Amino acid sequence: MSSEWPRSNNSFKPNLLRYTNNVAEKACHVVGSATQVGLTQALDDHMATKPLDRLMFAQGGLCYFCNMPLPKAEASVEHLVPTSRAGSNSDDNCVACCKAINNLFGSMSLKEKIRVVLNQNGKFTCPAGVPNSKPATPAQPLTTEPKPVKIDNYEIVLADLRKRGASRPRKVETLKNTIRSTVKNAKSTITEAQLETLIRHLQVNAKLTVTDSKVTYSL
Repeated sequence: MSSEWPRSNNSFKPNLLRYTNNVAEKACHVVGSATQVGLTQALDDHMATKPLDRLMFAQGGLCYFCNMPLPKAEASVEHLVPTSRAGSNSDDNCVACCKAINNLFGSMSLKEKIRVVLNQNGKFTCPAGVPNSKPATPAQPLTTEPKPVKIDNYEIVLADLRKRGASRPRKVETLKNTIRSTVKNAKSTITEAQLETLIRHLQVNAKLTVTDSKVTYSL
């Protein structure tokens, strides 16, 4: 029988050491990752912008629908597909607009909202008017002389009425037709709005008086 003692198995110690180191590394990685995630979440919470602020920035401070300046105090978030119809809160489904438009749309479907926009004939006007605009000036009484659209049309029509004498038109509609014909013969043009303004101008200058549908003259 050999007198040598059995050699000890030294391979166990390095294996145990490697295992211990591996466990330690994993523990450090888990702790470090958790710390990093917590820090990132904290930074995100601190630096996160509100949905309305993000939308206002993306839209350049303008209303999504009327493209007019939108004060933040008047702004609100409009869901294109309303939340009541399973619309999401993501920025892809949200726009910034004034509170009046938001209230107008309510829980309308996207299809209904598109119809409202199309009904504006390409010029969407906020139902509350232009934000921060001054109140509309009350209409001035008829005694205030309106500015004639075209002074040449006025002079042409006035000269024609004077020449007509007793054959001047006695009813408003006949007067309008006469004015249209006179302006056309003079190679000029006049819109319906300009026609109404011209007649008011004649009234202000006391050239004629309109009572109901009848016209009298002071030429």
